Amino acid sequence: MKLYNKIILKTITFYVLCAITLQLNAQSKNVNDGYITFMAPSSNFIDVEIEAHNGLPRFGDLLFKKINKELSTQKAFEELVKMKYMSVAYSDMDKNKLTKKDYSQAADKKVDNSVFAQSHLLRLAGLVCSEMVLEKYFCDDSSTQPCSYAIGKYGERPKPSYWGGVRNFNVNEFKQHRSYTSFTKDILEELQTWSQTFFPKDELIAYYVSKAGISAKFGQNPYDFNKKGCFIFNPLNGKQFLHSSWFEATDENEKKLKHSSSGIFLPMAVEKAKALKFQKGSPIFLVYKVKIKASEDTKHNKLKLSFSLESRIIEVYKDKTLTQKIGEISVDNLNTK
Repeated sequence: MKLYNKIILKTITFYVLCAITLQLNAQSKNVNDGYITFMAPSSNFIDVEIEAHNGLPRFGDLLFKKINKELSTQKAFEELVKMKYMSVAYSDMDKNKLTKKDYSQAADKKVDNSVFAQSHLLRLAGLVCSEMVLEKYFCDDSSTQPCSYAIGKYGERPKPSYWGGVRNFNVNEFKQHRSYTSFTKDILEELQTWSQTFFPKDELIAYYVSKAGISAKFGQNPYDFNKKGCFIFNPLNGKQFLHSSWFEATDENEKKLKHSSSGIFLPMAVEKAKALKFQKGSPIFLVYKVKIKASEDTKHNKLKLSFSLESRIIEVYKDKTLTQKIGEISVDNLNTK
């Protein structure tokens, strides 16, 4: 009997380990495919997916290559993060009725915050709510026009513009209010709770991809045979998410990187430079490993981002997909024009 129990226990343990292994492999496959998925907390929302590089979030210059997917986009991630750092505006938001700004009255910060938060909530709902939720709160049942929030041909879906699907506020003010107040009662708290899970401890390690170019004077070979390399312009030129962030330069070389308008030097052997056939303006991609810090700008009711270098090595790639690495630049030995 004891032998039988041992065999049963070993069999169960084996299958449990297999299940764990399969789960881990599935998770790593998602990362290897170049994406990170943030699972929706319930059927009220859809999963949010962002691009990744080496298992970490990728920001700056993105691929935007996925089409016809049943997931939301990078924009949804950004708006969820914004919600987390809009606590003042959302605390002032009127949950019982839609706020209308009266321009004949003196400025009221609380009213302004309520209008701002309600506008953001409408935009965020269109990005992360499920098709069922969107049809419930943003379709007009009395309209003869079709109303659908299904994923379109190119992975996009219509964005709601009006609560209750009613365009003219004066025509059916009650319907808009009813749709809005029902949403704030049934959906808002869960949505805000989900937003709090992003940027744990207000920090995130990620890769910042910057599209740069080979620098050269008109009619000249971009390769410097004396210095053995070439100069790169626009070393910090990423767009998505970090485009309005602040680079926290901590030493002289980082300050050179931040303020260099004429370029930084990429060391490279002559043979490799000949094989790459660089010309003036040839695109290349710089990859920085960074630590992003998020905070709330309470004065302007918005997300405030800054980043610092997590690695002193800048990786350089020929292609946007980051598969053809052509070199590295050491921040400690940075050479600028």
